[in-house]
Amino acid sequence: MRPGAWLKELKESLDSPDAVVIDGITRSKEELRKLLLVETPGDSIAYLTDFLLDEPATERMTDALRGCRVLVCEGQYRHSDLDLAKKHFHMTTTLSATLANRAQVEELILFHLSSRYQAPEWLEMLREAGQIFPHVHYPRHWNLELAG
Repeated sequence: MRPGAWLKELKESLDSPDAVVIDGITRSKEELRKLLLVETPGDSIAYLTDFLLDEPATERMTDALRGCRVLVCEGQYRHSDLDLAKKHFHMTTTLSATLANRAQVEELILFHLSSRYQAPEWLEMLREAGQIFPHVHYPRHWNLELAG
């Protein structure tokens, strides 16, 4: 079968039991779907930044994020700077990891770090988060992964 407009029609009209004509031959859409279409679950990603995560927000976000595969989340401050994080309505890497752990996401990507910290501190922040949620890293292009 040659590709054509029939393929788009087949994908877009999933509820239609009609037939399509391909190269002059009438074919059942239902049969073609069984033969040609493979359904797979979609992927999910959440992006969270610039907010304060208190316990009520954590509970709401945990429910909203459940089933999400990837959480891209700010890690603005070290947890030892929690008061500063609260003052500026940001999260610590530990809070982000706690949320990822509670929501049972598969992967946590931390970003949006305060410029007050240097690369060695960023690695320590990643270690702190990793103690709570082991599947955590910074964006790959940062080249700041923990060894081993």
